[in-house]
Amino acid sequence: MTLSFNSYAFIFAFLPLCVTIWYILPVLFRTGERQRSARRLLIGAASFLFLASTGWYSLAVFLCSLLANGVFLYLLSDRSSLSRVENQDERCAAGSDLRSAGPCRTVTGYSVLHKKAVFITDIAANILFLLWFKYAGSLFSLPIVFPLAISFYTFQQTALAIEVYKGDMEAPDTGTYILYAVYFPKLLQGPLASPEELIPQLRHPERASADGETILRCIFLFVIGLFKKVILADALQTPVDYGFSNLQSLLWSESWILVLTYPLQLYLDFSGYCDMSMAVSGMLGIRLPLNFNKPMRSVNISDFWRRWHITLTQFFQRYVYYPLGGSRCSLARTCGNIMIVFALSGLWHGNTAGYLIWGLLNGALSVLFHLVRRAHRNPLPVPAWISRALMYLFFCLSLIPFRAQSLGDAGLLISRLLQKPWFVMHERFSEKYELTELWYAIKVTPLAHLPFSRFLCMWILLGAALLLCFQPRTAQDIAGKTKLTPAFAVLMGILFVWSASSVGKVTQFAYFNF
Repeated sequence: MTLSFNSYAFIFAFLPLCVTIWYILPVLFRTGERQRSARRLLIGAASFLFLASTGWYSLAVFLCSLLANGVFLYLLSDRSSLSRVENQDERCAAGSDLRSAGPCRTVTGYSVLHKKAVFITDIAANILFLLWFKYAGSLFSLPIVFPLAISFYTFQQTALAIEVYKGDMEAPDTGTYILYAVYFPKLLQGPLASPEELIPQLRHPERASADGETILRCIFLFVIGLFKKVILADALQTPVDYGFSNLQSLLWSESWILVLTYPLQLYLDFSGYCDMSMAVSGMLGIRLPLNFNKPMRSVNISDFWRRWHITLTQFFQRYVYYPLGGSRCSLARTCGNIMIVFALSGLWHGNTAGYLIWGLLNGALSVLFHLVRRAHRNPLPVPAWISRALMYLFFCLSLIPFRAQSLGDAGLLISRLLQKPWFVMHERFSEKYELTELWYAIKVTPLAHLPFSRFLCMWILLGAALLLCFQPRTAQDIAGKTKLTPAFAVLMGILFVWSASSVGKVTQFAYFNF
């Protein structure tokens, strides 16, 4: 039984039970310490159950990562014997009375070097761990199954090790560390919550609370995310899968519709998950960071990557781009740093050349934008709608190698796009866009008798997806700031019933593969 966000088991059993117990615990345990222990136990049990529902293999791989990173984190912490020796030497140098602690030792620098070696080993082990599961299967023809969420929890634990090693934060206790790694709302697809943002909340969950209105708005946010996933994204996934599997038969117009559709499907799927993730965590009173901020309204490539998969962008910026020198070095090195970051982003997504090409395309445009902005502080003003259209077109085209099954397929699709324009479409292609409920609604109207009726579903579905992706408010704005009126509640109820009726077949989220 899977506990994916878009499953009946999660929506009608796991989530309500978890939230109910969460708010009953303060009534059962009056003291803060007991509440803290009970809520931490609940988070841990729920999270491990959630992960185990995806398969014992993924759970076993996670536990190996958890144990190894936990050992390294302990060696980097102030609780290790290595750090205690170093601290004792520092007090001796300050002239403290340490007669009860034994004789002072000479500071040789060994402790510092040892700690650095532990840190380097930890980072290298995480990188090799990730590379093994992502690349060993294809490089060495090994039957390696890719574990769910490995990229996300490996990055989370790497970020924690870096912060502890730099001394920017103390290593959390064992219980808090485990909760930080396994916290189920963000486990499978993020967002990548920074250690300093999430750990204090998990260290003292007894302080987390949400009033009735906040919980209601979180429910509305969950409904919006669920609707984006199971109604719109899943409906668009069918023609996307069909199109990329039948490139040879696509006409010019079909090829362009396919290329313009895939970014909508990907965004609605991934952002829908993140909406639900924030909503679930918000019901528990624990805040997760925003991961999408209207990316389709971006006016340039720099603006886009401040809005799309925000937490991953911040991770690479913080732990790769800045350590390389960022933009505080020569122009050539800055451009090189940008390309390195985007190349790594491409490789993080997958083990084929298509992912790398996608990363390099985004890196190349980012470098070009950096050069233009450096040369022209006040570039010629361009209407926002033109900038957004061009940015969306680039994003669509850059995703061709990202989604295509091979570089040959990517080249074939590009050749289809460059054919002589021909505004004809096969009915079998448009049928893939049919949304059952929408088609039944059309059939009871006079529109069903028109010759183009079979194409109406496609245009209505694409129009709704475009409207939702390009509208000026995020799902968080809609759920969190809209006035709570009966009409709004009815609308959310309709969306929930419609979405819940389509949950019967649990479909995998797009980013589970990354």
